[in-house]
Amino acid sequence: MTDTLNYMGRLAPLSHWMLRRIALTFDAFPMPPMPPAPQDVQACAATVRRVIVFAHEHPVAHVCLAPEGRDSGDGSLIAPPSGAGRFILQLCRVGMTILPTGVCKDGGAWQVRFGATFTLAAPEGLSADERDEWASRRVMDAIAGLLPSRLRGAYQASL
Repeated sequence: MTDTLNYMGRLAPLSHWMLRRIALTFDAFPMPPMPPAPQDVQACAATVRRVIVFAHEHPVAHVCLAPEGRDSGDGSLIAPPSGAGRFILQLCRVGMTILPTGVCKDGGAWQVRFGATFTLAAPEGLSADERDEWASRRVMDAIAGLLPSRLRGAYQASL
C-alpha cells in the first residue's frame, strides 16, 4: 500500500506517519507513491523484493495490488508503471494466481466484480521490457473487462 498521500501537500508527512502505522497493523507492505521520486526507487525495489519473498514463504497467502500504482484522475484505467508486469510474473513464478477485480462506483453504488483466476508465464524469446508489457497488458485487460466501458481507459480497444 502507498505510504504517503502526496496530494495532501504540507500534510503529506502526517499521511506518511498514519499510513505506515496502518500498514503495520494490517501486515501490509508500505511502498512510496508511484511513480517514485528518485530518492524512493531503492525503497520501492526493496518492498517488491519483500513481497516476493513473502509470497514464496507463504504459498497460501494473498497479495492484493493495484497494478497501476496510482490514480488516473478520472477513475479510468491507466497503464501500470514499468516493472509492474515483471513483478506480477515473479508472483506467478512462486505459485500465486491472479484474481482480477474491478472496483468502481456506478449508479451511486460501489460495485465489485471478480473475474476468473489465471496465472501467467511469458512466452519465450521476449526481452525483459516485452515481458513486462505482455504481463501488464494481460492483467489490465482482465480488469478492464470487469468495468463499465467508460472506465476502461487505455484498455478500451482491447476488449
